[in-house]
Amino acid sequence: MKFHEAANIFPLDEEHLGELEDDIRQHGQQVPIELLDGKILDGRRRYIACGNLGIQPKTTTKTREEVGHPHDRVVTLNVHRRHLTVGQLTLIANQCREIHEQEAKERMVQGGKEAGRGRKKGVKNSSHPISKGKSRDHVAAQFGISGFAVDQGRRVVRDGIPEIQDAIKQDKITLNKADAVARLPVDRQAAALEEAKQKGKSPAMKQANGDDSDERKGGTAFLQAYKAIDVLKRIPLKHPQRKDAFGVVRKWIANTLKQE
Repeated sequence: MKFHEAANIFPLDEEHLGELEDDIRQHGQQVPIELLDGKILDGRRRYIACGNLGIQPKTTTKTREEVGHPHDRVVTLNVHRRHLTVGQLTLIANQCREIHEQEAKERMVQGGKEAGRGRKKGVKNSSHPISKGKSRDHVAAQFGISGFAVDQGRRVVRDGIPEIQDAIKQDKITLNKADAVARLPVDRQAAALEEAKQKGKSPAMKQANGDDSDERKGGTAFLQAYKAIDVLKRIPLKHPQRKDAFGVVRKWIANTLKQE
């Protein structure tokens, strides 16, 4: 039986598969495997464990109406079962974010085609999926993490070398440190990453101030500055008060520096 593509957004935990097999051997399979469109949506480990034990697995078939969005269903069932770090959660959350944004884009294209065939432009489709602007907050709420953390994860994926994601998955580096490494020039990332994994206090990372262990000493000054910049970036370019708002920031910075 095949795994549903939505089920694969979470890593398959095979490390504790033996423990699950022992539990099923002693107590039987307590939770049925969820099927959608003939594929396993939830219960991959139960399926493998039953197969290893030579037991016919218990299954329950769900409809699209019952499940809703397949990826949302998988997140709901798995996010609290797993003992994942914030960094690991952000990588999975961004997979979901990309899916929602792609669906939103496809629906916009479809809506444009329908408008061209006679439907009035501007008429909203009530079944429109999560918009691009709201996808970040949607997955943040689902995974119980901050929107800023989701953005950090996206930056790691977008700007960082693949080894940074591997380090997060293996819990060898925190999200803050991974984000700091991803902000460095690509040719410096590998060295900074290795030093961070070995010592946790890479000079290159200290320069980027991603070492969250020194927060009480002001070690995350640059990271906080990046957060402020990210917030300012959300002010639309054509907002009538954008220039005045930036002026307030410049004035505050100038006055603060004079007092130091």
